[in-house]
Amino acid sequence: MSHTNGKLTERQSQVLDMLKQDMTTSEIANALGITTQGVHGHMRRLREHGHLPDAPRKPRARKPISVNDSLNPLRTVIGRQREQLRRQDQRLVERAAAAADELERLGHEREQIAAALERLKTLELSMEAQIEEVASS
Repeated sequence: MSHTNGKLTERQSQVLDMLKQDMTTSEIANALGITTQGVHGHMRRLREHGHLPDAPRKPRARKPISVNDSLNPLRTVIGRQREQLRRQDQRLVERAAAAADELERLGHEREQIAAALERLKTLELSMEAQIEEVASS
C-alpha cells in the first residue's frame, strides 16, 4: 500500500525507525521478514518523501534526515541575518553618538554667538553714549 499524500505506510515507518537505530539493510530485512530488495524499495520511497537524503550508494545516506539537520541551513541564514542586524545596529549607535557630539558642538557655538551678540550690544550702547557725549559738547 503506497501513499502519495506524504504520509508513510506502517512498513515505511518501521524501516525508518530501524534506520534511525543504525540497523543495516540485512538486519532490517531479517527483522521484518522481507528481502533486502524490499528494504531498498521502502528506502527509495522514504527518499521520495524526503525522509532520507538522495545518495543511496553512500553508507551515511541511509541515515534519516533529522529535524536538526534540516534546520541547519535555516540556522545559517538566521545567523547571517543576526550578524547583519548587529552591524547595522552598531552603525546606528555610532551615527547617533556622532549626531550627539555635533549637537553639543552646535550648542557651544550658539552660546558663543549669543555672548558675542551681547558684547556687540554693549559696544553699540557704549558707542551711542560716546556719540551723544561728543554731540552735546
